[in-house]
Amino acid sequence: DFTNNESRQPLNESFVSMTNGEYFNTTEMQVDDDIYTGYNYTGVGEYRATYSFTDEYDGISGTDIGFVDAIGVGYSALIVSDYDGHRKVISNSRTGSFTHYPYNAISQVSGTIEFWMNEASLVVNEFILVEGVSNYLVIVDYDLDNTKIVLYHGNGVGGNTVVDTTVTGWAHIRITFDCATDTFSAWVNGVSKITDENFYSDNTATSVTRVGLASAGVNTGYYDAIGYSWDNDYMIGWNREEYVFFGDYNATYSFEDELIGEEGTTIDLIDTYVEDVGYSNITIDGGIAGHKKVLQLHQTAGGSITSYLSYDFPQLEIDMTIEFWIWMSGTSDWGNNLMFYFNEDSTNIVRIYFDYTLPGYIKTDTQEIASSAESFQEVWQHVKIILDDTANTFDFYLNGINMGTFNYRVPSTVGIDQNSIYIDFHVIGSSDYYIDAIDYSWSPGYSNGRNRLTENDDILGHYPASHSFPFDDVGSAPEGWDSAAYTVIGSAWQEHRKVLKLTRDGSNPIIERDFYTDITSGTIELYMGSDDVTQLSHLRLYDGASSVIQINLYDDKLQYRYDGAYNPILDPILDNKWYHIKLDFETSAGLYKGLAADTFYITIDGTQYGPYPFNNVAPHVDKIYFTCNSAAVYNYYVDAIDYSWDPYYSVGRNLNPTVANMLGQYPGTYSFESELVYASGTEIDGIDVMGVAYTAEIIESYAGHRKVLKVHRGGTYSHYPYHIIDQTSGIVELYIGASAYLVNIIIVEGATNLVLISFDPVANWIRMYYSATYVQITYTGDFPHIKMEFDTITDTHSIWVDGIKYIDNKPFYLDVFADSATRIIYTGANGVDFYFDAISYSWDDNYLIGDNLHYNNFLGSETFEGYNETESGFYYGTESFDYKTEEGVYYGTYDFRDEADGMSGTSIDFVDFVNLYDGGVEIVSSWQSHNKVLRLQDDATAGEDPHFHHNIVQTTSGTHEFWIGTNDVTKYWEFYTFEGGIGYINRLRISASSISYFDGGAWNVLIAVSNNILYHVQLVWRADNTQDIYINGVLEADNVSTDDNMVSGVNRIFFKCFGDSTDYLYLDAYGETEDTTSHGGLGYTVDYNILSQDIEPILEGGYEIDNI
Repeated sequence: DFTNNESRQPLNESFVSMTNGEYFNTTEMQVDDDIYTGYNYTGVGEYRATYSFTDEYDGISGTDIGFVDAIGVGYSALIVSDYDGHRKVISNSRTGSFTHYPYNAISQVSGTIEFWMNEASLVVNEFILVEGVSNYLVIVDYDLDNTKIVLYHGNGVGGNTVVDTTVTGWAHIRITFDCATDTFSAWVNGVSKITDENFYSDNTATSVTRVGLASAGVNTGYYDAIGYSWDNDYMIGWNREEYVFFGDYNATYSFEDELIGEEGTTIDLIDTYVEDVGYSNITIDGGIAGHKKVLQLHQTAGGSITSYLSYDFPQLEIDMTIEFWIWMSGTSDWGNNLMFYFNEDSTNIVRIYFDYTLPGYIKTDTQEIASSAESFQEVWQHVKIILDDTANTFDFYLNGINMGTFNYRVPSTVGIDQNSIYIDFHVIGSSDYYIDAIDYSWSPGYSNGRNRLTENDDILGHYPASHSFPFDDVGSAPEGWDSAAYTVIGSAWQEHRKVLKLTRDGSNPIIERDFYTDITSGTIELYMGSDDVTQLSHLRLYDGASSVIQINLYDDKLQYRYDGAYNPILDPILDNKWYHIKLDFETSAGLYKGLAADTFYITIDGTQYGPYPFNNVAPHVDKIYFTCNSAAVYNYYVDAIDYSWDPYYSVGRNLNPTVANMLGQYPGTYSFESELVYASGTEIDGIDVMGVAYTAEIIESYAGHRKVLKVHRGGTYSHYPYHIIDQTSGIVELYIGASAYLVNIIIVEGATNLVLISFDPVANWIRMYYSATYVQITYTGDFPHIKMEFDTITDTHSIWVDGIKYIDNKPFYLDVFADSATRIIYTGANGVDFYFDAISYSWDDNYLIGDNLHYNNFLGSETFEGYNETESGFYYGTESFDYKTEEGVYYGTYDFRDEADGMSGTSIDFVDFVNLYDGGVEIVSSWQSHNKVLRLQDDATAGEDPHFHHNIVQTTSGTHEFWIGTNDVTKYWEFYTFEGGIGYINRLRISASSISYFDGGAWNVLIAVSNNILYHVQLVWRADNTQDIYINGVLEADNVSTDDNMVSGVNRIFFKCFGDSTDYLYLDAYGETEDTTSHGGLGYTVDYNILSQDIEPILEGGYEIDNI
């Protein structure tokens, strides 16, 4: 079980615990770089590739390095810990013959290689592709003396043409080669420099056999992250940024277990296939446009027969759902299409055509499903088809939008149903179709839209699981579940978004889902909670009509049912709180997790209980069921239901919300976190059309934002890139920037501007247009946050900049009228670079307006613990937050984070008076996992009792809370509230290994305490001279008397030593609920000091903190 407390760091075996029979080979994990992908293995400067050198020891040399198969005299190759921001790189030095270069032996006719190179000496450093020893095919020079990358390609007469690119520091190089044509292409830092030119000096070759690291002279060069397209565990593009591994879309058939180049029926999906030999083939491709391992259907012009593949379902299916991705490319000849069939035996009951040629369409034999004024070519399209055999119709969804209901080609025959799919492609011109992530509704772990997410996708408040509902509609029952009334998807509850909500209001809400298979043993993990846990809500696992396991929230308890009784497991439980439940069950004698037959364990928030007996003995379970059926009106919530028989399950994967975990990654409808750096044009999700002379690409960072869209205009204004929105009203918010005068963000109908905003970062102004005028403001930042609200019913709009409204319900630009907003366009002045990030829409069901104001802004169970830690001891700053913090600094009115270590006496903001004798009071850097703590030291001399006090505004009632502890609980320490001229009000002490309070007559023990532990104390005092005292959240003294009676109220807080020793009392995160002004106006509220994380995004987002 890999806990989250260090999840932002490279794996450290000291943080690994093995529980419940779940075993992992940590030695293997240290060696095999691929296993890290599930455990957030990364660090700054780690670039993932076929050879990333991450697992090589510093100082390893020569052929001990995994990449180096041979090295000759006069060269040395060495692993160094870091160079110029890249960690674990290979250095190469030459003192002898050029041809003795170190190399990696390969045998490839064609492929792609990408890598990083740098240089330390003023001599040419080289990366070479060679056949044999010296048949040089590709040479890449890093000429540091002239700060450039130099590429050579044959000129047709045995010589070379030189292509230069100016660079500084690390340069990213990508080479695509083909020995069948003896040509190659090259990119430098994502920019194409050579396209299909001859090999070096017009050389020819049968294959590339060496990848070498060479030098033109005595020199040291550096290389990192060498990636090969034929590597089954790598996707081209991964090494362009620090540690990337996305591109695998979860599905029944995601092709990740297939080998690149595998073809025909050796591919798991394919049962039958026919190829037109020499003209078509069906293979596994390493990846394209951000999708890793995809099925390629290739056709060359001139073929004479239809090529096809088919897949037979393991059983007859009725009312099925199928989802997949499709990407199309090729010539524009009429008739280029792919046909997708559902068959009953040999009858095509559904036939759908996909054609990418202009104008582009998807249709049946008789009905158009979707068409576009722009081609569907070279853009991934997500398709979902829901079949209804009863009505003989199907619903077709394109990129999440329901395109309508369409008729079967031939009615389904009752009792036969669908038993196969069939795909053929027979085209006039050359074309390629790529298919990825084919998913079926009856597959283990399937849920609506499962295959729309790759591992790097980040939906705020979404907890990954078999069923976490990110693509289900709020207010409707989740797709694929059988439900009664009052069971819908709720927008959010207790910091989870898109949750299952069962409302008891006059009838019993019921929802259930079939497993589509019989499960004899396994694990289910989920979250459950209710707004009234006195009422009955429960989960059941069924075998047919028999309830096998029943778990209740009822009577303020979490219970299981057995022998007709409700038996408590956890007592008490709370309203409005999520409980993470893990059920391990065994129906047979398989000893799953050590369980006997017909028993189960239940783990609640990490604590295991049981084993307990089944409610009813059964050979298996086949359904999960939820309901609530008390007479009251209340709500029962469920989220993130995960099954161990889901192939993507891992223990505890639903414990934490998805989060990009990258500083500067701002959430949005299009936040680009799953785009590869240097992805360009319509490869980028959110760019539907690119115009002539414009370029669009993803860059690594801009103005503190990570993964940003960069657009450059180099020609006619009207050829701008744009995204199709087709909305009558809504809100768009995003960040915009530019390299010079000027950038525009515009919402249009057709070619008519409706909403227009211009930003000039040189003249430092932003203009917001309406009617025939504009509002201009001064803006000196780099990347303003823009929010635009539009309404084509009233033809008005409003605009905000950095949260301030400047245009309030004004007419559209030039007073135009519109039926809908059709596009959002990205443009500006010619020759300028434009920057955009976190482009977000109010009609996106997984986005709430305001989410992109901060990165990582949604609070989850453990979201922020160590969120800005890259490896032990190294922290990035958090410039997007006004209020900054580190892990271990606990929030309070006085939390000492801004006090320097060693600050003492009344120089400490909290301390207003001291009488210390030979003791002391100072700030220390940390104690017991709390950073920045106040320490009071005792004085060993009898009668000398060091103390200090803190002044407050006099009050007869209040709530204060703080953390307190000591290194010696046998000594005597007091902390009390005080009214000047009257005496003690709330009086507590640590002494004789306990915390006690004084009620005016005697000391009363609250709890036993131990050395070197911080205890959370909350004091509540009232004007009637009564008090409550909570220790670690538990009410230990309820409505008891204070020591003395107040007259005007408490005005001082004292901490005092009576132990006559040199020991210490520690205090942290002192919170005063009357505080409304600290930390830039955030103030203090009860329970804030329980958290060691940034509090501002919680407050600005309006989220409550669970009472922990």
